[in-house]
Amino acid sequence: MTWYYVVGGQSMGPVSEAELDGLAQTGTVRPETLVWRDGMANWEPYSTIKGGAPAAAAPVGGGLRMASTATAEPASSAAGTDLAACSQCGAVLPRTDLVQIGNSLVCATCKPVYVQKLREGVAGVEPGTMEYGGFWVRFGASFLDGIIMNVINMMLGFAFGMGISQIARGGQSIGLTIFSIAIPLAYDVVMVGTWGATLGKMACKLRIVTADGGKVSYLRAVGRYFSKILSAIICAIGFIMAAFDDQKRALHDRICNTRVIKIG
Repeated sequence: MTWYYVVGGQSMGPVSEAELDGLAQTGTVRPETLVWRDGMANWEPYSTIKGGAPAAAAPVGGGLRMASTATAEPASSAAGTDLAACSQCGAVLPRTDLVQIGNSLVCATCKPVYVQKLREGVAGVEPGTMEYGGFWVRFGASFLDGIIMNVINMMLGFAFGMGISQIARGGQSIGLTIFSIAIPLAYDVVMVGTWGATLGKMACKLRIVTADGGKVSYLRAVGRYFSKILSAIICAIGFIMAAFDDQKRALHDRICNTRVIKIG
């Protein structure tokens, strides 16, 4: 279970529950600190979630004593009643200054971008709410894309008179090589930059997004395509990494700061 918390008006995390409790012990997370995890409708004070915050160290006469949590309860209750965090930027604001859109609270600054995400089909895909695509479903999507690419290459090869018997001819061999590089690149970049997924990923109900759930730009899609080549040439270790990463990131996802998420 991973948690997010708000410090200085900014959302932090993800951290494990043990790490969150550790932050509470050191005073980084206070009783009134807003926290959130997947499945919660809104951010809530730490003390509300935990049923009371751990004692925090406070200096007294050059020494340390454990401050009672009882005095913090009213403050946390007030915070829970009046304050909430924007689901997009993490800014802590009065609830009256936030707009409820679906299950998310959004501030006025983030609202236009969030509405645009709704139109692009990536709204609600935000840190802490993403369900990442695992290794095998991603393998299946790549396998389908490989079949699609083979069919396209065969059709274009025959269309341009470059059948298998003609590949040995120098000029046609070079032309076929150029096509074999340009077509997969164009396919990947156009599909990901426009729809956020290749046909294989669409069939497997996957989408590629940025770390904050946004749409992948064409430039980032180009970088991701060539990063996949790097993942492949190191004995496919770059792809295998997705099986062991907590966010199912392959090497090319780490390089380009992208995530592959489930959409259905």
